Amino acid sequence: MQQLAQAQTAPKPVVCNFAWCPILVEVVKSPSGAESLKVSFDEIRLAPKHSGATITWKLIGSPDHEFRWDGVMAKGTNAAVAPGQFPLRLISATEYAHDDLNTTTQSYGYEIRVYKKGAPAGSTPLTSTGTVVNAS
Repeated sequence: MQQLAQAQTAPKPVVCNFAWCPILVEVVKSPSGAESLKVSFDEIRLAPKHSGATITWKLIGSPDHEFRWDGVMAKGTNAAVAPGQFPLRLISATEYAHDDLNTTTQSYGYEIRVYKKGAPAGSTPLTSTGTVVNAS
């Protein structure tokens, strides 16, 4: 049973070498009813010298939830310089994106935040973390 639990929480990396690299995000419930985020990939590796790729986070199958202005935020040691390489923008309540310049070999951590529709400002979102690995 321990091996199964570890396999379900292991990082899911993907290499992005296309113009668009979607990451699917879904709100799921545990048997106890607790909500959490299920993310298709939590590590995106950009192919070497591949600049201008648009990474999108698409909220699917979760009609009672939404992204807000802070739906994806840079986290970690490179967060302060991330906007230069990792400019983020809200596209809609179900889509967040960034165009990666991929001109450094740094990795950028991020946090996905999904809110219950109608929840007041300052409410606690569901969260998940990931990494974008540049390979310039």
